[in-house]
Amino acid sequence: MKIGINAATFLKEKPEKRIELGKEAGFDGIEILAYPEELTQEKRASMKNLLEKIGLETMMIGCGPPMALSGGKLCLESPDESIRKSTVDYVKACADWANDFGTDKVYVVTPTSKNDVNDHSKSLEILYNSLNEACEYAKSSGVKICLENSPGKIVSEASQLNQVIRDFNIENLGALIDVGHLNMTNEDPTTAIMNTEKLYHVHFDNNDGKNDLHTPLDVGTMPLDNLEKAIKALKLKKYDGYYSLELLNLQNPIKTLKDNIQILKEIYNRV
Repeated sequence: MKIGINAATFLKEKPEKRIELGKEAGFDGIEILAYPEELTQEKRASMKNLLEKIGLETMMIGCGPPMALSGGKLCLESPDESIRKSTVDYVKACADWANDFGTDKVYVVTPTSKNDVNDHSKSLEILYNSLNEACEYAKSSGVKICLENSPGKIVSEASQLNQVIRDFNIENLGALIDVGHLNMTNEDPTTAIMNTEKLYHVHFDNNDGKNDLHTPLDVGTMPLDNLEKAIKALKLKKYDGYYSLELLNLQNPIKTLKDNIQILKEIYNRV
């Protein structure tokens, strides 16, 4: 069992500090945030050297938080052609960064709210065109692109995410299932995970069932029984990727993260 951390947990820290804190908390790997201003050639070299020095693996390059927090400026499903094009170029660059950091995965989200879309099918068509172009570029270097389900957005439920991936039928496009998001969309973890045909990555977090708070695993309305269901399903599917924690706004991050690593390990060994 490999346990990782999304660097968004340490969002307020500098990139190198996020890596150091990830190692201090006891993780095996880290998702590197793909903010263009943070991943200059010089910065990438510095971060790579640090990762190698402390022995922390890069799980993937994370476009998700930059997209979610961009205010629509980074959006693969945008009807604005200039935004769409610049976002596709950004994801292509992230595929290059993935190669540079020695990982084969990049993950993206759909930041557009369902309530802001009049023609859902048109938005999905734009999303397909964007992902197809980005994936075709990434495929040449062996990089996979993970699409994450985001409650309330145009790809919201895990069931919808899986249908979109089947319909798009892009060779190197797969799913990132966020177990905390299943709590918001009222989806059974066993069903959601077992029905995911191309499961590339998994995030773990909790929330109040309404807001995407990314609280610790034992803080929120998702019962630990659901966490057990999710981990059991992952084992049944023979999922061999990272179990990645994505927790935000922690008051005592190192202690909380160590506690959550232990929760994951205990459940994994029990189910």
